[in-house]
Parts: sequence; C-alpha cells; structure tokens
Amino acid sequence: MEIPARSLRSKIIGLSVALVVVAGTILAWIAVRSSRASLNVVVEQQLSEVAHTAAQRLVETLEVQRNNVRRQARAPVLQLVTEESRSAEISRYLVDIKESEGEFLDLLATNASGTVVGSSDPSSIGKMLVSEKWVKLALAGHRAIAGPYESAKYGGRILYLSAPITGRGGAVVGVHAVVYGWRRASETLESLRQTIVRDIRVDLLVVTELGRVMVALGRDEVRTLLGTDLPLASPTAGDDGTSRPVLPFDVPVLTGSAQLSRFRSRWIVLAMRPTSEALAPLAAMQRQMLGALSAVLLVGICIAWMLSSRMVRPLQELTMATRLLGESGGDAPSVPARTHDEIGQLARAFNQMSGELKRARAELVASAKLAFAGEVAAGIAHEVRNPLSVVRGSAQILRRSVAMGKSGEELVDMIIGEVDRLNRVVGGLVEVAKPRTPEVTAANLGELVRRAKDFLAYRADERDIGIVLDLDEDLPQVRCDSDEIYQVVLNLTLNAIQMVDDGGSIVLRTARSGQGKVLLEVVDDGPGIDEEVAEQVFSPFFTMRGGGTGLGLAMVWRIVELHRGRVWVTSRLGRGSTFRVELPIAGARL
Repeated sequence: MEIPARSLRSKIIGLSVALVVVAGTILAWIAVRSSRASLNVVVEQQLSEVAHTAAQRLVETLEVQRNNVRRQARAPVLQLVTEESRSAEISRYLVDIKESEGEFLDLLATNASGTVVGSSDPSSIGKMLVSEKWVKLALAGHRAIAGPYESAKYGGRILYLSAPITGRGGAVVGVHAVVYGWRRASETLESLRQTIVRDIRVDLLVVTELGRVMVALGRDEVRTLLGTDLPLASPTAGDDGTSRPVLPFDVPVLTGSAQLSRFRSRWIVLAMRPTSEALAPLAAMQRQMLGALSAVLLVGICIAWMLSSRMVRPLQELTMATRLLGESGGDAPSVPARTHDEIGQLARAFNQMSGELKRARAELVASAKLAFAGEVAAGIAHEVRNPLSVVRGSAQILRRSVAMGKSGEELVDMIIGEVDRLNRVVGGLVEVAKPRTPEVTAANLGELVRRAKDFLAYRADERDIGIVLDLDEDLPQVRCDSDEIYQVVLNLTLNAIQMVDDGGSIVLRTARSGQGKVLLEVVDDGPGIDEEVAEQVFSPFFTMRGGGTGLGLAMVWRIVELHRGRVWVTSRLGRGSTFRVELPIAGARL
C-alpha cells in the first residue's frame, strides 16, 4: 500500500518543482531580457557620451593650436615675408617658437606666391606650395587644417595648420603654417580615455568618411586596426544618416559614436566596449537569480514534502482502515479527521459509512437470529403448545381432585407457572420472527404515550416509581401502525420500570427530530448499561434481569425497522439509560 502514497507524494513534489522552475524561469527570463535591453541602452548612452567628449576634446585641442597659429601669423616679423632678404630673420623666429612651445614638428612662412621664405627646417626654404589646398585657403584669408597626411620625413601622420599673414593695409601677403604631429592628437585621446574610463576598459577609434582608421586606442586587437580601411554600412544604418564602419571583431561589442564637428564633420569617433564586459553586472545578476531560484526550489521541495506528508498520512490511514473494514466485515477503527478540507471530509464520510456498515451488520445479524428464531418457533409452536396445554390442564385437575399437602400444592403451582412461561416464550418467538404487516395510518404519538403510561401506572405505583410526561403538544402526527407503536412504547416503558430501583423515576418525552421525523425518548435513572452490553440489548434472547425472555427489546427493534424508523440506546453506568425511537412524520417523503 506504500506505492500509491509514494506516487502521490512524488506527483505533488514534481508539480511543485515544475511550478517553481517554470514560473521562476519565465520571471527570470523576463527580468534578464528587460534588464539586458535597459543595460544596453544605458551602456550605449555612456559610450556615446565618451565618444562625444573625445571628439570635443580633440576638436578643442586642434582649435587651440589653430588659434596659436593665427596669433603667430600676426607677429610683425612675419609681415616681412615680402622681403626675401629677411628670410633668415623669419626662420630664427620660427625656430624660437618651435623650441619654446614644443608642440610643432615644423613651422614655415610663404609669400603671396606660395614660395617658402622662412622655416624652422632650412631645407623647406624656397619650395613652392601654392598648389596645396591649405595654402590656397590661407591666401584667400581663411584658417585651414589639412591632413592628416602620411609623411616619411616626420615619421608618421601630420596635420597642416595654416593662417593668412596680412600686411599693414589688411591685404594677405603670405601664409603662416605649422606641421602638427597626428600622434599628439592620439595622445590627447589616450589621456582622455584613461581619465574617463578609470576602472572600465573603453576602446576608441577615429574613422574617416572613407573608413580609414586614423586613431586606434585600447586593446591590442583594436590597435591593429590603425591605418586599415574598414567597410562601411549603409548610410541609413546610422541614426544621423552617417555611414558607420563595420567592425571586424569576433566578439560582439557595444558602441557609441560622435562626429568631429568644425574639423572633419564626416569623421566619427567610436567608443567601444565588449558586450561581455559591459553586461558583466547582468551576468552577476543572472548568477544571483539562479542562486535565488535554487533556494526557492529547495524551499518549495521542503514545503511540498511537508504538505504531501500531511496529505498522504491521512490517506494511508484511510487505506488501512478500508482494508481492515473489508477484512473484519464492518468492524474498523475510526479515521481521525484532523482537517476541515476535502481529506477531512473524506475521513468523516468514511467514519460515517463505517458506523452505518457496523450498524447494518448488527441489524443483519439480528435479522438472522430472528429468522432462526422464526424457524425454531414455527417448528416448536405446534409440537410444544399442545403438550404444554395437556400438562397445564392435568396439573389443574390434579390440584382440584387430589388432596395434597402444602408442598404438593406448591409443586403443582410451579408446574403451572413454568408451563405459562413456556407458552409466553413460544408466543414471543412467533411474534418476533413473523410479525404481521403494519397497517400504516396517521397517528398521534402523544396519545399512544399517554395510553401506555396509564396502562402501566399500577406497576409503577407498586414500587413507588414516578412516570413523568414531557410531550410536545404541537408534534405532527406520525406514519405508523398505532397498535404496534403502542406496543413499542409499552415494552420500552415496562423495560424501564423493571430496570430502575424502587422510588426511581422515568421520563417519557416526544419532540421533533428534524428531517421529517419525530423522536420518542424513554429516560430512566436506573443503574445504566455498560457500553459493550448496550450494543446487544436489541438481540433476541439477551436479557439483563432474571426471568426475562430477552424478546421484548428485540420485538421493539423489529417493529421500528418495519416502520422505517430507528431505535438506539445511550447509557452510562450509574447514570441511567435513554432509549430513543425515531419515526417518520405522516406525509413525509421516505
């Protein structure tokens, strides 16, 4: 019988685990998904801010240098570019600026025709630069930034920063230009990257509109992109319509971008971070959620185990009681109903069924006894009554015709008394075993009780026993055979008179019983009946007093049963007994 219990327990635990796992997994998936999307947005916003700051810092650095070039172009000595004889003086001025500021790789000055007339590098003097775009812009009166250009002479990429040189009348008389190392710009971005990122690792790329990588800072695989050309995505891929480079990394990265305004508006600065690093807090949260889910699962299993034990235990008790009920034929211990749920209701229903089966079994046994008594009575009634009549008549004749002493008369009286007793036993057996069919009508139960009380009053008065009536005058009529129910009241009252001591009391009570029935109670203050004995009082031939036949209460049980009623007794030793009879109301549905 353990297999169903284990099966039920395993189903409950499995269902609990499934609920926890499924619900937890769904909630965790939703939380991780939403957190991932939110974290992606936050990280990309942060990276965009880094890219914007880097682009702004780079532009500001170049703008400072361009302003320096413009300021230098206003120096009086540079206005001498119209005089070729002053070339040495102009060159010394440019060398002094180079040595004092240390920001530039080279400085030069041209006249209005684009010929270099002064330079910090003597080899540049005399060169014609009029074809250079930045020279043309400066001669047109504009400040210009050109580049970056690859330069073997300067060992890397360079920028040309230029400004017009104006004479005393305001006319452009030449161009002042500086060679600015692109490495300086990269160092500015690297310093900025180290300052901004601190505990996190961010990579920076500066990419031209053609996909050429001009600056690559960060991890080794990022630095290897310097100078390479990256493929460009469709211009519609960017939020602002700018073409974005396609990054050649094996691992996914999150990016933020910004344009280099006022310098190269179509160049972009990319701030990048590997997705795995950027979403590391999410991974930590996933581990925490997994730990929490495991803890909840463990707690759920423990709770499911306890709940299943509480469910399985009463079911096991119920199964055992059912088995005992089948083996004992109706005599099984009651199952404790510990709860008020469905299992508790099932236990109470089982106990009720068990009690009804036990009562039905007792009634069946009693019926079998009565059937046996009927067969015996039918067999002996004819054979015994006639001889008993002959014996009784002979004893009476003997008493009248033969003179005998006192002892002889007592002997004859004993014979006659025993013959009468045997006649009563045989008559009782026949009456109990083969009762007549009740002639059912509507009857007043109170009137039947009064009639029985009046009939037995003399018997009660002989022993100073008081009989009290407690009748419900509004009691509806009962559906019964008046003569037989009168016999029931008579037998129960007579049984009470025989059981109580002299001077005792008996109460005859009627009341509504509910559910279309009325109740008759016969209450005495006699010695009471033991619980085990009380179960046998309605059995044929069972008696608790000397001289009794044991058929009176058996007849009561049979009559009440034929009326579709119920009779039972409650009693405690030393506290009297109460016999109760329940009968249907006239007109009630049976």
